[in-house]
Amino acid sequence: GVVAIFTIGEVFPSDPLEPNYLNDETGLLVARTELQRRSAYMRNVNEQLSACGQLRGDHPLIRLIQQCLHNGPHKRPSIREVLRLLEEARAGVRDSGWEEVQAAQTQPRSQSLERDLQSRVQELQQQLQSMNQENADLLSSMQE
Repeated sequence: GVVAIFTIGEVFPSDPLEPNYLNDETGLLVARTELQRRSAYMRNVNEQLSACGQLRGDHPLIRLIQQCLHNGPHKRPSIREVLRLLEEARAGVRDSGWEEVQAAQTQPRSQSLERDLQSRVQELQQQLQSMNQENADLLSSMQE
């Protein structure tokens, strides 16, 4: 889950809270719980993802990642459940017309590449004709 958050959102690991803090009432140094640190970290991740326009905390993939990172091991989904949810998400993306969007984005690029290639072929053909003409002229002058 952590790797997915870093990869998808380009949000890199950081610890927004110090591991210890000074209790104002007692003056003692108190260790933060892992739950406090994880909660602050996930809030920070959600804020960063929202700020940069990437996946928000309410996105199904982020919710799945958060489930995988849940503090209670019994509340984390099994790998079978994770794979099922990922397949559902993938099917949803496929059904949403993603392939058509991708094809529409690549079509102009491939057309542009085809035009460039045709132009280059024409240039080379002209160079070849010019070289052939030079060779013919050279042979003609040598025979005279």
